[in-house]
Amino acid sequence: MVFLVFTAWLILSQVMISLVQAFFAPAGYGFLAGITYAAQAGAHVVFIWIFRSHLPHAAGKKEAGLRNGLQMVLFSAMTGIGLCMAHRVLFFLFPQIAQSTLGQMTAEEQSRILNSARTPAYFLYVGLIGPVLEELVFRGILFNCCSGKYGRWYPVFITALLFAVFHRNPVQFASAICMGLILGSLLTLTGDIRITMMIHISNNVFSVMQSLFVKSGPEFSLSPAGIIASVLMGFLFLVWGFVQIKKRWSRGEPMTQIKGSGLRRLEDNLH
Repeated sequence: MVFLVFTAWLILSQVMISLVQAFFAPAGYGFLAGITYAAQAGAHVVFIWIFRSHLPHAAGKKEAGLRNGLQMVLFSAMTGIGLCMAHRVLFFLFPQIAQSTLGQMTAEEQSRILNSARTPAYFLYVGLIGPVLEELVFRGILFNCCSGKYGRWYPVFITALLFAVFHRNPVQFASAICMGLILGSLLTLTGDIRITMMIHISNNVFSVMQSLFVKSGPEFSLSPAGIIASVLMGFLFLVWGFVQIKKRWSRGEPMTQIKGSGLRRLEDNLH
């Protein structure tokens, strides 16, 4: 079931993006990138609406007072930033992962990608809209589609794999599968999709903010000492945030599925 749903999602997403890119091909790269983000968001929204009955409901969730809510934001942000910093260990240990994609790009192409990453459309989609929609798709619909089969951790591994496949390039595959495992684990432990959304947003916003200070070309590469320091600090943030979230919001019940108007019920839970 989950693989059929995921395949339908990939087809829908690719068709919408291909149509938009074909129609707006004569436009400049910046405009085309922005309209592609809009098409991707539209595909997410359509998919979520079609499969809204599979959205999860966080049963037994604690009421979020101001202090509880601020702590949730703080530890989720710490976990997301730590995840963004720690994943560099993959590229330090396996540099061929990045070289397999970046090595095929010219300096002009790399510069163009970095420049597009500094646009408001990129920040809005990658930093805010994309993470929320992706969590509803992967840790929401797809996670719920394979829940109750082969144990409570089966959806964690399956959705992490699908999340990595969705990113469709070797550079992001490794980091995406690690992120998927961490987010899926926290969703299983807490049953609260708001936490995975905030972690995902924090990870992406921190990554986008870093791109503002990146220059194209080899001169921007971090030294091995800089990478090691970043990775160690990232692991510290990641582990501390994960432990604090598990300690404060862990619960034993499996997630239940919303019946009927799932999207409206989920929206109520997020407020």
